[in-house]
Amino acid sequence: MDELEIPETPGDVPYRDREDAWANNLLTLNGRPDDDAAVIELLDSTSELLAGAAARLVGARQLKDGLPRLRELAASPDDLLAVHAAAGLARLDPDAGREELKRVSALPWQGAPGAIQAAGELARLGDPSAAPTVYAALDSDNRVLRTIAAKQLLFLADAGDPQARTRIAALQADADDGLAAIARSQLSSL
Repeated sequence: MDELEIPETPGDVPYRDREDAWANNLLTLNGRPDDDAAVIELLDSTSELLAGAAARLVGARQLKDGLPRLRELAASPDDLLAVHAAAGLARLDPDAGREELKRVSALPWQGAPGAIQAAGELARLGDPSAAPTVYAALDSDNRVLRTIAAKQLLFLADAGDPQARTRIAALQADADDGLAAIARSQLSSL
């Protein structure tokens, strides 16, 4: 398989919609059709990145024909594929999606960045119970994991987690300009 071109995170859409917009941009940038039938077909892609993007879009577009495959992908041992599939699944079957997100969020985040994202996806459903995963990753020395964690803070704030707003505010002064920019973007969305 050819290397995929990876799009930038879209800054011209509301913060809460960026994951879905990124998934759509991934398909477009790589010349993949993005009509509903093609998106469902991409659930069977050998590229976990394409399958994960398709899974998000199947949920966002409420494509019920993709539900059986979403259930399979959400149970994947690949944490990143599973979190995107579970996020899509949660839009079609909230209880099943929530259970898979809980499973992924319980993985050790140091070796499974999908656990951090799953914590944020749970928060999108109003469940901030995996917030400690986000905060532990945010306090780590790993820039990539800190970035993934920072991107979940707005969702924790939306879910009512008491630390989230304080963490977003503090992150504005972070020495990492990228993390500070994430915080500023989130603050403008609160």
